[in-house]
Amino acid sequence: MKKLILLLALLLVTSCATANNTPKEDPYATLTVEKVTKYCQPRNLWNVGVLGNPAMIATFQNCLEIEELLIIIAPAREDNEELGVTIVKVVQLSYVQFLREANEGKSYEVTLLKSMHRIHEEEGDAEKAKSHVYFYRLESTKKSN
Repeated sequence: MKKLILLLALLLVTSCATANNTPKEDPYATLTVEKVTKYCQPRNLWNVGVLGNPAMIATFQNCLEIEELLIIIAPAREDNEELGVTIVKVVQLSYVQFLREANEGKSYEVTLLKSMHRIHEEEGDAEKAKSHVYFYRLESTKKSN
């Protein structure tokens, strides 16, 4: 009887150790600027600057199964990657603050869905420019008093 219990315990430990650890598929792997451009109409589109560095904000409603999609694009800087990423973050924070001030009865939450580099393919351009592209889900709720 002791051998049976020991065997069952060993099987249980072994089965737990070999659990299925396959990575989950990224639900936003196919989310690209090209798809958004093809299938969605922008609700808002702004060109902004952060200390002389350009950036673009675009929002889309009900786009590719995302209720409120926010995209921020800023040039990727070869000499300072951190600066490009920081510009995107400053633009995202500033936009959400703008929304909060413009709609005092609502609160906003932003969730990063995907970030990527986009290479700009332009004819005759030996150096290909890159941009940071960040896709966010923007959710708003009514503030409770």
